[in-house]
Amino acid sequence: MAHELKHLENRLIDQLDSLLPFLAMAHQEVFDFVGGRYADWLPPEQQGTLPDTFALFERQITHGAFLIGYSYFEAYLADVANRLLKISLKYECVYLYNPETGSEARERIGTWFDQYNMTFPGFDGHLVELA
Repeated sequence: MAHELKHLENRLIDQLDSLLPFLAMAHQEVFDFVGGRYADWLPPEQQGTLPDTFALFERQITHGAFLIGYSYFEAYLADVANRLLKISLKYECVYLYNPETGSEARERIGTWFDQYNMTFPGFDGHLVELA
């Protein structure tokens, strides 16, 4: 488990590190270069959507990086929760009760999911389903 969590942590750090070049774009020179030279290749209706001031350009870049970083962090938390859920399920349904048949194991796992959903409903209001 510790190895899996370390792997997930390293993946999150690598993903967040990938945002640094993206944030490096938020400089006056980049804004001047892109806005001055390369805006003409866009269709006229999209040229109007380009930021007209450096402050707006910098804010859009920073906001975009924040949203991407937040989505990386959400995925990390979901992966950790998923791994912890599987470990808890194995321990509580298999190791503690040692079912002898598949139907007994399925019944025990179904009961575990029912108890889990009553205790911890999903973030979006949906319950965990038994596959």
